[in-house]
Amino acid sequence: MPSSKSKYCTTTEYVEEATDWDSVLPVPTLPFPVAALLVAVLGVLCFYHSCWARFTLDDREAILYNNDLRPETAVANLLWHDFWGYNITLNGSHKSYRPLAVLTMRWNYIMAGGLKPMGFHVTNVLLHPLVCVLVLKIVSLIYGSIFSRNDQTCSFVFPKASVVTAIVFAVHPVHTESVAANVGRADLLCALFFFLSMWSYIEAFNTDVKDDFRQRCAPPTQFSSALVGLAVLFAVLSMLSKEQGITVLGVLAMYDYIVVCRMRPFHIFKVFARDYRVEHSGWLKPFLLRLIILCTSTVALLCLRYVIMDTGAPYFSPNINPTAHAPFLTRFLTFPYLYALNCWILVNPWWLCHDWSEGCVPLISTPMDPRILATLAFYVFILSFTSYALFGTSDENRLVITAMLILVTPFLPATNMFFYVGFVVAERTLYIPILGYAILLTLGLIKLCEKYQHRAYQIIRIYLLITIVLYVVRSMQRTNDWLNDDVLYRSAIKVCPLSSKIHFSVGKNSDDAGKKEEAEMWYRQAISLNPENRGAHLNLANLIMPMGKTEEAKVLLEKCRELGPTQPNVWLSLGNLYKDNYKDLNTALEYYDQAEQLARKYVFTDGRVSIAGILNNQALAKRELGEVDEAIELFVNATQMDNTLDIAWFSLMESLMNLERYDEVITAGKMAIVHVPFQKTRSIRAMIGKAYASQKNLVEAEKYFKQVVGMDPRTVAEDYYNLGILNDLMGRRKDAIYALEKSLQVDPNYKKSSDSLKILQEKMKVKHKK
Repeated sequence: MPSSKSKYCTTTEYVEEATDWDSVLPVPTLPFPVAALLVAVLGVLCFYHSCWARFTLDDREAILYNNDLRPETAVANLLWHDFWGYNITLNGSHKSYRPLAVLTMRWNYIMAGGLKPMGFHVTNVLLHPLVCVLVLKIVSLIYGSIFSRNDQTCSFVFPKASVVTAIVFAVHPVHTESVAANVGRADLLCALFFFLSMWSYIEAFNTDVKDDFRQRCAPPTQFSSALVGLAVLFAVLSMLSKEQGITVLGVLAMYDYIVVCRMRPFHIFKVFARDYRVEHSGWLKPFLLRLIILCTSTVALLCLRYVIMDTGAPYFSPNINPTAHAPFLTRFLTFPYLYALNCWILVNPWWLCHDWSEGCVPLISTPMDPRILATLAFYVFILSFTSYALFGTSDENRLVITAMLILVTPFLPATNMFFYVGFVVAERTLYIPILGYAILLTLGLIKLCEKYQHRAYQIIRIYLLITIVLYVVRSMQRTNDWLNDDVLYRSAIKVCPLSSKIHFSVGKNSDDAGKKEEAEMWYRQAISLNPENRGAHLNLANLIMPMGKTEEAKVLLEKCRELGPTQPNVWLSLGNLYKDNYKDLNTALEYYDQAEQLARKYVFTDGRVSIAGILNNQALAKRELGEVDEAIELFVNATQMDNTLDIAWFSLMESLMNLERYDEVITAGKMAIVHVPFQKTRSIRAMIGKAYASQKNLVEAEKYFKQVVGMDPRTVAEDYYNLGILNDLMGRRKDAIYALEKSLQVDPNYKKSSDSLKILQEKMKVKHKK
């Protein structure tokens, strides 16, 4: 772009020449469509592999277990529920009010026809480049607003600096959690509306090309009230996507003061001087009007947020945010270190972890801790940088202040200054602040080019290329970590080897995969790192119970009860121990009753204990005591309370089958397969088939037996066995033999199939002789 010169004056009558400020950057000048395409492609390239990821980590609570996503749930519930589907007024709620984010995930659920992760991930992957292109436009407006341009025909000014900033933002590896995790939808939407709000507000002063505020010698005397109102509306939508969205109003107010009105930070006191107000009333009155609009909107939104929360700030346990529960000196020393750690992650995004709680970052309890040096170095740098920005007089100082506003302001809710948060370090909270970092990096590169000129061009060009390539590679690598829980948890062990919670997570994932010995090892390591890890005690007890380690399981559960006496899952496991191991059904029922009472009283528990699951276990104990009618009533209650609970439906059908009430078995089974997720209906469909077979309705029985073949890899041999026996009853002995042979191909040691096959083959021989 050709260099153009113009003069502008500030309110301090400072005059300087504006040139193509970014012309020294050794990067090509691209038109906006090409630049936007490049930024979008890089944004997709970094994270596209997450489209094939499963639901991971918090996706379970926010998506799999969240009834607000289901079409049968009233949309109005989103206005009174938190991000996880709980009533936000309850004491145990996390108070994460994000109805707009939940609404988009509900749309994903409806469009995909259920809980299919690809649709959710694709939406995230598409939202990120959309935000990146918006960033490209915004930084061009910011640079153009600060470094005045006399080029009214160009809507994309300072293209070199804008492209560098947008690319750094697009490919930064810290974005991985926000894009690859479905719960990051809240961060993406929040950023989208955050930046739309900024765009609308900046454009509010550029509505008349002939009166572009960048060309004036004084702050604007007019502005578009419609665009200012639109900026406030986008701020509301940003806040409804994630809480930190409200901070955009603070960014806009300071941007107006520093950039639009071209005031210096410490000139605010001049506004209160009568002579100054009279002399500058032309632009001061509109500025104060805009400030009143922004402040009033902020107060109104905060009041609305408080009213919706009802019970005040949420409570988080010491395991989630240990610093918040530490003594004053520890908090005083640790919180600043955590801010420095967040900054280090921005600069060096190779040290990433999905969960920094429970020992991942040890508390700093003494000034002699060597990490204090890192904190001091960080704050010396920050104070020096802030002093340069606040006391300088150039337009670059205005840019530094603007960058710091975008870097710091959206991060404020995560600082624990106003209320304690539910994490130690959360990379997703840095999604918007990364733009501030990218602006500062771009400014630094321009300053180096200006100082060293041609000597620095090749070095800067190589640095940019290497940095972008490394960022892209690291983002793709980190995206692969988010493909499933197992890879994610194991990658975290490398960063946080002292975290009991992460060891527990690896153990639970191994447990769910059937790797019992490996799971036991991880659970024991988690307990050794934190002897008060209730989840590790509980899961280890449940794991070793079937192994016959009854007494050790009892000790572990007693420890759990000591650590969490109000946790229903502890009492439920104690009931299971006495029912299955001690065969003391009456004691087991007492524990189940206690678990039910606590589950009804305390909605929020570790693992979201199902009351329906407790009722099912009560029913199983009643059935073993011979109280079959009471057991059936409890099974029915369980299915009514949670119609997706497959084990309750199966237990009900099994009980009815034993009573030879086949019609009721078939009716219950057909109701179950409507509500229970398809992948969990194998046993239910098989039971329907058995009921039809018992009624001699072999055609219908065959239909259901064929449906279940292959649904569960662990039962394929049994499925073919059932089909073989059915074919034998129908007189199709060749088909029966074929099914039994298939059963033995899957499992050569499946005795039922081998015995039945021998009998059938003997019958065939006898028939052939006759």
